[in-house]
Amino acid sequence: MSKMVQSSITNTASSKVADMYLDLFTLREMPISEAAIERLAKEVLEWPDISKKQTMTEFFKKKGISSATFWRWTQKFPILKEAYEQAMQYLGDNREAGAAGFLKRKLDPTMIKPVMFKYSEIWRELRDEDMALKKQLQNDTSKNITIVMEDFSKKGKNESTSRDSDLSEKV
Repeated sequence: MSKMVQSSITNTASSKVADMYLDLFTLREMPISEAAIERLAKEVLEWPDISKKQTMTEFFKKKGISSATFWRWTQKFPILKEAYEQAMQYLGDNREAGAAGFLKRKLDPTMIKPVMFKYSEIWRELRDEDMALKKQLQNDTSKNITIVMEDFSKKGKNESTSRDSDLSEKV
């Protein structure tokens, strides 16, 4: 016998309906009150601390709401928008700490760095500076860079460079 999962966003009968949403567990249109939105905002803030998850989409899935519904609510309810922005900062901190080794390198830094701008204003500024420098380098084609390398193909296999012979004399 399968157990039906119910949405954890509950409304009381006496609450004023603030909006409607599609409950992804029941696939029914459901009402939501402002009190339920406030509870949801609190849960959003707690998500990065209590979960081992790294994204907000996992939170939406757990709550049975679509990301589109959540974004609509962040535009309609400032408390939810503020909670989301703060939670993203917390998630970014967790990801950065995990990539830096504080969490025993559970996260690969090469996978974390490219998306950190989504979680932190500081990382967003760093990304923007990096992009501006890259664009400046691409636009500056007047500079020629010359790389000089020693031609090793003309030396014999047993012939050493002068640097190698200097090292052997010191030993």
